[in-house]
Amino acid sequence: MSIQFSVAVPAYNSALFLAETLDSILGQSHPPAEVVVVDDGSTDETPDVLARYADRLTVVRIANAGPGIARKTAVEHCSGEWVALCDSDDIWHVDYLARKQELIDAFPETNLAFSNFSSFGPGATDGHTNLDEAPTDWLESFSDLTDGVRHSLHDAYRALLYFNVAYPSGTAFCRTLYSRAGGILPRYSRWLAEDAEFMRRMALHPEAHAAYDTKLCWSYRRHSSNFSTSSEHRNIIAGVRIIEEHLGDGIIPASLRDEVASRLVQRRLTAFMRAYWGGFDAEALEIARQIPADRKSAGLRVRELHCRFRALLSGDKGQGAAHGRNFQ
Repeated sequence: MSIQFSVAVPAYNSALFLAETLDSILGQSHPPAEVVVVDDGSTDETPDVLARYADRLTVVRIANAGPGIARKTAVEHCSGEWVALCDSDDIWHVDYLARKQELIDAFPETNLAFSNFSSFGPGATDGHTNLDEAPTDWLESFSDLTDGVRHSLHDAYRALLYFNVAYPSGTAFCRTLYSRAGGILPRYSRWLAEDAEFMRRMALHPEAHAAYDTKLCWSYRRHSSNFSTSSEHRNIIAGVRIIEEHLGDGIIPASLRDEVASRLVQRRLTAFMRAYWGGFDAEALEIARQIPADRKSAGLRVRELHCRFRALLSGDKGQGAAHGRNFQ
């Protein structure tokens, strides 16, 4: 059965990249049934760009409310059972939706589908792919069925806990799963990594059946407005705080809590090193304070002392410390 994909696009001050994104969506070899773009109160030429596509899109304009509410509004204006997300600066390859169809055909129980990507733009590394960053044996550990390229993930939540493949522009899901998992919660709308919150709730739902396509079929634009390798520690800590919210809310079952807590420590260790090497000393020290003493190696303690010394010399007050929020 041919799937009719609805596409949900949140946009805020996206005039510079939006046309390229829309062209990639509308030019699919497996055309979308509808494309819904929510303009989150843009103050640039985003409305003018959207006007050029008026006969091919559903456009909803809202007062600025942050990326989470814009994404929620777009998803909930879609009429189809399958919703594919795309951010307003990324680019789908021409076969992106066709690949999603093939992935779901390969594993018919799928209701949550992810895809590998390459990066481009001024913040990208040549030849980078998302899967290149996966831990050794990650795919083998969490894939129980495969045709060599497409993989059924037998434990979606734990798979994402160890490696994130749930980037919005590479994700599609069934509306039924989205609704039963609670949808997008407005309170996280302006949090950095807000998409990680509802993605992980969907993955944790007992009815979730996830699949992953390792072929490169979309491109993630890395630029100063959405990503900086020098402050990647903030993205990591934002994800940690999302998961801590789930622990505090009792969303994560008791059987997983110890494993999740251990992974959060490991993520803080990684974030500390990224902040340290990036020269964000006050933020590195704040991260270190949240790491249990018995998980601090001698090398980390030396770097912690070095951070204190550098912070004293520079007068670093920790401006923009990793609070896990993005006040768009």
